Amino acid sequence: MTSFTTASIAARAIARSSLRSQTIPSRTWTPTLTRTTLTTGHASLQTRLASTEPTKQVGNVTTPGFRPRSSTTGPSAVRVGTLFTSLVALAIAVTSYGLYEYYTSFSAWPVSIRDDLRAALKARNRGDTRRAESYFRKALSTARSIKGELNEPTPTPKGQPEGQRGEAMLKISGIAIALAALLENEGRVGEAYEVLEDVWEEVMEQGKYSSVVQNEKGEYKRGDRDRMRGVQLAQKLGLLGQLPEVRVELLSKVKARQAQDGDDGKPVRFALTGTAESQDPAERWLVWSVEELFRLVLPADVHASALSAARQPEDSTDKQSAKGSGAGTLNSVTPPTSVSLADLDLPAWVTKLDLLSSIEALGTFYAGKGLPEYAVPLYLQTLSILLPPTNTANNHSSTASERCKAGLIMNNLSQLLSSSNIKDATKWALKGLDITDKTVQLAGFEASSSTGLKEVVQSTEERTQEVKHECLGVKLTLLYNLGVLSDMAGDKCQARVYFQKAYKTATGVEGEPAFAKVAKAKAAESLARLERRGADK
Repeated sequence: MTSFTTASIAARAIARSSLRSQTIPSRTWTPTLTRTTLTTGHASLQTRLASTEPTKQVGNVTTPGFRPRSSTTGPSAVRVGTLFTSLVALAIAVTSYGLYEYYTSFSAWPVSIRDDLRAALKARNRGDTRRAESYFRKALSTARSIKGELNEPTPTPKGQPEGQRGEAMLKISGIAIALAALLENEGRVGEAYEVLEDVWEEVMEQGKYSSVVQNEKGEYKRGDRDRMRGVQLAQKLGLLGQLPEVRVELLSKVKARQAQDGDDGKPVRFALTGTAESQDPAERWLVWSVEELFRLVLPADVHASALSAARQPEDSTDKQSAKGSGAGTLNSVTPPTSVSLADLDLPAWVTKLDLLSSIEALGTFYAGKGLPEYAVPLYLQTLSILLPPTNTANNHSSTASERCKAGLIMNNLSQLLSSSNIKDATKWALKGLDITDKTVQLAGFEASSSTGLKEVVQSTEERTQEVKHECLGVKLTLLYNLGVLSDMAGDKCQARVYFQKAYKTATGVEGEPAFAKVAKAKAAESLARLERRGADK
């Protein structure tokens, strides 16, 4: 029996964070000057002016003499003229500011790149993918040829802090990310993978970029922010590496290399090893991103002790558990000095979401491969970040979103255990439902809630709605899966109760979004199935 699942946190974080972190300027809102028509119904504005000239006789028609209109015709005319002038001045000022913002967003780039980037973004927004790709590739090639110029401090508006030196790789990788996103949106995921892999090698000075000498041709020593960009690129590569199209292309390349070496008869498959040297592209990138992130945020003594433990001779048990995986795997090294990730003071360029995305993505990957012994420790570490113990050094209360994400992780743990231990799987699901339901009640996300939003949610209306749907989606997932677990355990009455609760909750979601419709349909289907089974007896 299949269970109702939601998208993983990592997929959402990467899907949201891939292009948002790019350094190329995004399309800026530019106010436009609209035509304004001023109308009035007062007849006094059409005043007849008396003439001092004598009347003129033309045939039998008498016409009054004409006198030029005075420049000042009354208070009303002055007010209308002043209003019109003010509106025009305001519109020009707003338009000028919008144009200033638009063009200064490109001022961070040298002239040799600026026009190509502007043309690429314009073509992309117009839907001309081929032209946009051409301009992005041209800009990327040009950027790589002027690293020295890109490493200079980025120009900033007056009053803003001066830009930092050595940001060439952040800018170059930003262009590559934009190009890869364009290709991915067109379904060319294999090409997107190649673009990101190439720029990762450049950022981390690997592959064909490993022999580059510092300070040569504008090269600059890679900093921690560059390494963090490498982590972000690796996470995206790990997600793309799970797609069938990418895996088929990579397998074809491996077979082609084997054919050149004369081993074309040897079967090819991606074996999992639990290391960053894995043959599986997804595992290799996801493991590396976790390990590199830990190298960035772990205290020096913990990192050193971990390396020391990795170099120590393994006993027979370690050799058996880490056979063929080499030294220093995620599951074979236990450093003598440990630290809770919830206690870490993260640098400004590493967020809690970065840690969560990296660890949870790897845990979800192993869960999908049927390796709970690898996935469970990663999920537990994710929970320690989302719901840190009360006695931690950084005792910050978890947000509503973090508590609901913790509920989803508990659901994932329940899923892992469901095939072997339904009792423990049910316990994890119940714990997740308890945390999520309390959050929903405190935040007032359901009509029956008596508590106001402000008690747990301090955010914009848009963000509040996003968290509301996230939490209600997790609650629906847990209710439905508890019904499935009860059915598997033979408790049909309890299963019916959970399915009915899921149906009622889905019906009460305001606006009936897509996830609520799916949950409602699946709950109704499960209830009908239980009724049919009962009737057959």
